Amino acid sequence: MLISIFLTRVKYKGWTNDRIKRVLSEAKSKDYDYLYLVLKESLDKENI
Repeated sequence: MLISIFLTRVKYKGWTNDRIKRVLSEAKSKDYDYLYLVLKESLDKENI
């Protein structure tokens, strides 16, 4: 669910597939809490 929401928002904002892959790769590298933190920080930086 979190990844789906993240993808919808960043694709709407025009992120490149490369950028999306980098963020998702980092987010998935640890546990669920880390996934949430990385995705949230990425969206917060862009004011999404």
